[in-house]
Amino acid sequence: FPKHEVVTTLQCAGNRREDMHDDNHKIFIAPHWVVGAMSTAKWGGVKMRDVLKHCGMDVDGMALGESNPPKTKHLQFEGYDYDETGLCYGGSIPIDKAVDGL
Repeated sequence: FPKHEVVTTLQCAGNRREDMHDDNHKIFIAPHWVVGAMSTAKWGGVKMRDVLKHCGMDVDGMALGESNPPKTKHLQFEGYDYDETGLCYGGSIPIDKAVDGL
């Protein structure tokens, strides 16, 4: 697959979570960052669109709204490494974003 690169800034969804802690609401998420968990970097790799197309998905039809596979709503990712609690990082994006040709 061809490699693509993009420069982007990411911000942790947990930023300012400490503001939600009080005696009645304890949120234990590691690491306990208060603010500032963000960075800008150049990311490189293959487009998920290319991988899904290689696997047989009609990404062109999906991107044009001509094909809508049932139960295909999100693309889920899971990291290979683990945090200090033993959990791996994961996330998902809408399938529309994954098949977009841009």
